[in-house]
Amino acid sequence: MSQKSGIVVGVDGGATKTNVVALELNGKKFLKRWNGPCSNMNSVGEESAKKTIQEGIRNVVTESGFQLDQVVGVALGLSGVDRPDDKVKVNSWMDDLFGGRKDVKIGIYNDAIASLASGTEGKLANSAVLISGTGVIAYGFDANLKEKRAAGWGPLLGDEGAGYQIGYNILRAVVSSHDGRGEKTSLVEATLEFLKLPNVDGLISWAYSDTRVQFAKFAELAPLALRCSEKGDAVAEAIVQDTVHHLFKNLDVVVKRLDLESQPAFTLVLSGGNLTFPGSRYGQLVTEKLKQAYGDKVTVTFPKIHPEEAVALLVANELEAQEK
Repeated sequence: MSQKSGIVVGVDGGATKTNVVALELNGKKFLKRWNGPCSNMNSVGEESAKKTIQEGIRNVVTESGFQLDQVVGVALGLSGVDRPDDKVKVNSWMDDLFGGRKDVKIGIYNDAIASLASGTEGKLANSAVLISGTGVIAYGFDANLKEKRAAGWGPLLGDEGAGYQIGYNILRAVVSSHDGRGEKTSLVEATLEFLKLPNVDGLISWAYSDTRVQFAKFAELAPLALRCSEKGDAVAEAIVQDTVHHLFKNLDVVVKRLDLESQPAFTLVLSGGNLTFPGSRYGQLVTEKLKQAYGDKVTVTFPKIHPEEAVALLVANELEAQEK
């Protein structure tokens, strides 16, 4: 075991929240935690994302009884940050925070890698993850750690299977039913009750009231499809089945592009609020389709540790390996 001292900070930055944790390198003990708002730069802008992440890192370091100069690594699992230009920006944020120190190991991961590691306890080979929260993405690695992805293009370019898309489909069904263009559905009453609106006309100001479209608030409507479908609403059930179809397709594409089916065994992790909340029918239906498609070769599992913990361990393990 490495005797390198100091702490590693793990960051999980998603479309609705940011979670940060400190990990003491000696003994791999998790220390203080911090929870903050969205840090997806595509949703809140670069400056807001930078401020949130830096604040979270400062907080857990101080609250854990350390100083910034005792940080030996930072692991960032960030939604919307997996392309070279994005990583350059985030690295510059860390340079600003640590005064340009070169002895701080910085690991920048797509939030999908963070979620994958949280379900496989840090093992990335022959595995893939499907995340469905506000957004959606499928991401995986083959035996040689070649990586492939699908979806994750954001709500404007196509996020089928995402919480935003579910909410959007619900709203379209509501206004279509209200107009008489679509079938009658209990989603109308359920949506108005959930949003505390007196009538369907109120949806206009609710949807367009912000200068920047707040995709997360559309995702908050997603559970209504399940609730209404369980009561026999055909329109809601169609939304559920369409969502499951796209969720499976997103992951199936990655499995095939990595040729995971040729392996004796592989692991698929289901993550994100839509798939992991207790009794999630989305999670159950997607699991069934995966088992039907891949049989005994596949192990379908869910996150065992938090994403911020998982990425912190990835960097800690790399630092440990360097010391050997």
